[in-house]
Amino acid sequence: LDGNSVAFHAQNVKASVDYKTKQGTFTTKNGLQKNDLPYLQYECYVDRFSWDMQNKLLALQNSASTNGGGFENKPLKEIIDLPQPGATFTSVHPSQDSLSFNSVNAKLNLNTNELTADGVYMIKSADAAVKPANSQIILHPGAQMDTIDKADIVFNTETKLHSVKNARVHIQSGKMYSANGYMDYKDMDGKITEVFFKDITPATGYTVAYADITKEEPLDLSTAFKFFGQLMVSAPDSVMSFDGGVTLTMNCSESENPWLKF
Repeated sequence: LDGNSVAFHAQNVKASVDYKTKQGTFTTKNGLQKNDLPYLQYECYVDRFSWDMQNKLLALQNSASTNGGGFENKPLKEIIDLPQPGATFTSVHPSQDSLSFNSVNAKLNLNTNELTADGVYMIKSADAAVKPANSQIILHPGAQMDTIDKADIVFNTETKLHSVKNARVHIQSGKMYSANGYMDYKDMDGKITEVFFKDITPATGYTVAYADITKEEPLDLSTAFKFFGQLMVSAPDSVMSFDGGVTLTMNCSESENPWLKF
């Protein structure tokens, strides 16, 4: 940042600065209040921030909520409807539809103007909730969020019908994200198979996920039948949709079993 740039803007605060230790502590006079992060195009609601002058780091906190309260160990479905711990960060980027998340411990690097937010247990986008595996997200100037790896996704947030694991998620805004990841398919005999869904997005207004099943690696529908083609999961529906071919698992003749439209 150049000398004329503003990385963080706060008003009506009390300051305690120790120039020997090069540490500064600031508290707001009226509890949680909105503070601006102009370069990030975010605003945050904190009542305490600490300035590490030596390392040029600014720690931003909600002093009433400085730990995860066990959220890090809870399944995503269990925390979707709960108030999230930490300070609230909300995008003011005009294309991001007020994308928002909470962080228990967020640090702004004043050299790079990147925000590392730890203790982030859920981010909502469109009709889905996303939980980063390491409870961390990173923001760059212009409200750009790093792609989240190994995340859990639940869609939609009301019915909680569908879960995705080990997902790679790019969140564009409060109404749009794109992802890929694995969902469990339970066949007619109760056998569970992990299926990779290559395209998960709410582009149609609600989340829809697609997977391609090849003839070389068909999906067992039961001990008697196998399937290849496309699988589709949509947020409003409790079951998967199939578009492709089905054949018998057991070969009843010397020639290959035919595939029937399914």
